[in-house]
Amino acid sequence: MLKNVNKLNKFIRERNKFSNDTFGTPEVRNCIYPLKHLQEEVQELIDNADDPMEWADCFLLLLDAAWRKGYNIDDLVEFSSQKLEINKKRKWDKKDDGMFKHVEDEVESLELAGKKISKSKKACKKFIKDIHKKVYGKVTGKNN
Repeated sequence: MLKNVNKLNKFIRERNKFSNDTFGTPEVRNCIYPLKHLQEEVQELIDNADDPMEWADCFLLLLDAAWRKGYNIDDLVEFSSQKLEINKKRKWDKKDDGMFKHVEDEVESLELAGKKISKSKKACKKFIKDIHKKVYGKVTGKNN
């Protein structure tokens, strides 16, 4: 548990100022750059999970990307709380490599340009609505 919220807030302000002064404002440098850097650092963390500086690199880059996207630490905690509730309701399956993946409850297949695509029913309905909107300029029908 976080012992000192003031310490976290001070750290976030210092991190934001450093990033702004060093790498430019969010308007000049968007979230994609720190996210791409984060991809590299995650591999370093996988290779060196005992190194606290690798954990720090990933944390700092995630905070930077979120800040550049317009999110703050409260947003990240709220998003994570929402995602945790979603994950609690999911079924989980352990894969052969030891990782766990959530199991899709209902899967439908769509065929698009001769290619079969499997997605959840919700994703299929959204996909169809999006295509209908692009073709007709609006969504019509009872499945709105």
